[in-house]
Amino acid sequence: MQIQCTKILLDKLGLPAVNPVGTNAFFDWYASYARVNRRNTVVFMHDLSHYPLVLHGLLAADFKKLPELFRQALGEALAGEGVDQETADRYLQAMGPVTYTRTVDRSATAQLALLMRDLPFFAPRFAPDHVAQTDFSLARAALSQRIGRAFDEPRKLLLTALQQFKANGQTVFAQEAVPDNERAGEKAFVLRVQLACEDLLIWRKVVVPARMTFNGLHRVFQACFNWYDEHLHQFQLLDPNDEVVAESEPEDPFELGLELGSPHSMFSEKKRLSVYLPRYSRLLYRYDFGDDWLHIVDLEETIESCTEPMPFCLDGAGTAPPEDVGGEVGFLEFLAAIGDGGDAQEKDEMLEWAKSQDWQPYDRTAINKKLRAIRR
Repeated sequence: MQIQCTKILLDKLGLPAVNPVGTNAFFDWYASYARVNRRNTVVFMHDLSHYPLVLHGLLAADFKKLPELFRQALGEALAGEGVDQETADRYLQAMGPVTYTRTVDRSATAQLALLMRDLPFFAPRFAPDHVAQTDFSLARAALSQRIGRAFDEPRKLLLTALQQFKANGQTVFAQEAVPDNERAGEKAFVLRVQLACEDLLIWRKVVVPARMTFNGLHRVFQACFNWYDEHLHQFQLLDPNDEVVAESEPEDPFELGLELGSPHSMFSEKKRLSVYLPRYSRLLYRYDFGDDWLHIVDLEETIESCTEPMPFCLDGAGTAPPEDVGGEVGFLEFLAAIGDGGDAQEKDEMLEWAKSQDWQPYDRTAINKKLRAIRR
């Protein structure tokens, strides 16, 4: 495996600029270095597919173990893409030891430069306590871009190559992208999300891309119910008998009291929905373990080729509770206080408080405006 480095990265590593020998686009990567928000950042780009990996917040000692950190980041990204562990391990092993060389392909170097240029815009969303920025990789790899002489998505090129590698051991591939206009649609899931709250009917129907991660789905639900991500959350997958079979793991397990162990298997929210859906057609989404808002999520439909910009809210009803209202009991008391026949002063006070919480009636247009920001 060769990592073709820009001059700035070779200088950072203190290595000479030697030419690559015996290149293989399936195994080789390009890499560069930059200071992003005053933190050491190395960006890798797969030669064949242009799949990106970002290591952010590197310490001086980390540069001595860069190959190890790279392999860890790649393994995490492949898991997020739903690549089975055996195939991922075989690929990482087949790469062999790392050799650093200089870059020789101007076109690929230009694409890497474009990726580096965008980093400052994404850096505020980088995980501060994790070197491998897997969320960025998963999101960026799903964007269509020019690869070779046509347009394609890096993740689809990489996954296609890995499928061939798994099937017959193929390791030599031509960089042939399918024209973008021939593959405008993509697989999508239609989800109905019901907030469990007494006999109130509060629900949303959303269309999300199958490639979306559970982290992304969390942001979609936050927008749909006018939450503001001020509290913990968790996903749970249900079997046909509505028994929990797996649940998402928080970045800090101690936050949810998981130090005592969980009876269910755990999965990373960096994984894409397509890893588990449509195999599991029902899941739970819990938000704010104080107020304990439970959302029941049902997969209503799988769209094989959706041409609409996603995600978007298709339908819905009912106004969601304000943040920190006190759970179901508090919300029912809130609704009683602002209803007709109540004390006028109490009603004004409650409405003023709700305004401070940015409480808003259900508005599908407003929700879709928020969801447009998630597409970016």
